Amino acid sequence: MKIECSDELEYCNDDDVLDLGDSFLCRLGRFKQEVITAIGEWLPGLINEKLKNKGIEVKYLVKSENPKRPTWCHANWREDVPCQILKINSSGWQKGKFRIKVSIEFELDKPENEPSESPLDDLRRIINETTS
Repeated sequence: MKIECSDELEYCNDDDVLDLGDSFLCRLGRFKQEVITAIGEWLPGLINEKLKNKGIEVKYLVKSENPKRPTWCHANWREDVPCQILKINSSGWQKGKFRIKVSIEFELDKPENEPSESPLDDLRRIINETTS
């Protein structure tokens, strides 16, 4: 599983402080690391559990010391999962890898534009200039 951070988040300093509401302040670096750790620990098991409940078990063969007794492992989703796909109109199975990407994003709010001048302001300015 690949966890990516948005460009804006990468340009922030780990010592920058987040206000997460209800008077809870946290350093950005710590928050990012805890979120990444939580996703890495929690999400793979949840994915396998949800798939298994639907009758899908993702296992793959790994090399073992005893070639007569292959070892099957459940996908941990932290790494690419080797697989094959049989595409419509293809000549056969094609090998590949399946991966999950998670994106953590932070986006600064755009500053509110200053209120635009009223069209009447232009007329007032012209009138003031001609009467002065």
